[in-house]
Amino acid sequence: MASIGVLGAWTSPALPDLQQNNTAITGDEGSWIGSLAGLGGLFGSLPAGLLANKLGRRTVLLGLTLPFILSWVVIILGQKSIIMLYSGRIILGFANGASSEVTPLYVEEISETSIRGELGLYQNVAISVAILYVYAIGEFVPYIWLCISCLAIPLVFALTFFWMPESPMYLLSKGRKAEAETSLRWLRNISTLDTPLETKTELIEMENCLKKPSDNCKFLSDCSTNSTVFKSLFLVLGLNAFKQLSGICPIVFYTGGIFEVGGSKLSPYYYSLIIAVVHVIPCLIGIVLVDRLGRRILLLISELCTGDTRGWICSVGGSFNWGMIFLMAKGFSLMLVAWGQAVTYGVFSAFCVIASVFVYTCIPETKGKSEMKFRLYFQERNMLKL
Repeated sequence: MASIGVLGAWTSPALPDLQQNNTAITGDEGSWIGSLAGLGGLFGSLPAGLLANKLGRRTVLLGLTLPFILSWVVIILGQKSIIMLYSGRIILGFANGASSEVTPLYVEEISETSIRGELGLYQNVAISVAILYVYAIGEFVPYIWLCISCLAIPLVFALTFFWMPESPMYLLSKGRKAEAETSLRWLRNISTLDTPLETKTELIEMENCLKKPSDNCKFLSDCSTNSTVFKSLFLVLGLNAFKQLSGICPIVFYTGGIFEVGGSKLSPYYYSLIIAVVHVIPCLIGIVLVDRLGRRILLLISELCTGDTRGWICSVGGSFNWGMIFLMAKGFSLMLVAWGQAVTYGVFSAFCVIASVFVYTCIPETKGKSEMKFRLYFQERNMLKL
């Protein structure tokens, strides 16, 4: 997940270097360099769930290190070529789009219920720390070393994740029960010869979950005939839309340029660091509060979908999210030209307020609710009285 933070933050220090060393790059081309990653993410997220089900979560995540590495090699070699820069960003977006779908799935399937919420938020911490990492080094190293520093992240991931086991849920779905038990024993740090009763019970619960209707459901028919599916999809798309309409991606992508245009006496570098630190702190606080305040406040999107539809709803939601990233990253410069800074940031602020109302009126609390209770919760309530 750190690679998502790198994808967004890289443009802030890199674009000024590119425009200084390659005067042919215009402001419009710079916005394409930033936004095309979102387009790549859209196409990467679409097949990710299917591949994870066919090949395995671990296999897909390890395989994605290849396009991650390729993307940074292309970006490094394409410093003087706008086409290569576009291509590198699309490949990087594709890899991030796929990994952003498979990583939460893997984390959810290997984690114990008691710490699932915390582990979910550690993914946000990884994104925020990666943004801080790129901003911090971007001021002091040239373009090539900035890209090499970003390339180091998928390399470190491959070397460390290689030793992780496959998801026991996936192994059970393929009838590999003995391997699933071995995987779960490793994940629960069980060194005794006999498998504890609670671990056996956990395996049985996983098997029972797999006996429920599969993810191979019809998209349009489910939305039209099943109110629970429609409501889940509505909430997931709504949360993703408001997340991007808040302006978070343009601000992360173009932080340095935003403060440079503002004409501050301080270097944009320091403001970028402040933004990154402010981004990290709430994520760290969220880890402490996730099970105290509930997940409604902290918005764990994957828990808004019931088991038999979670796969394709999250896939559709992920693709929609990456499409919104592309539109916001590209449209930001157009908004500034058409509306000016005050109106543009005012629109972002207004969407933040609307998002708060949406969450308060529409988003149910997921903490402590089983899947069955959550399904009944959707069926019994009007959308505005969730």
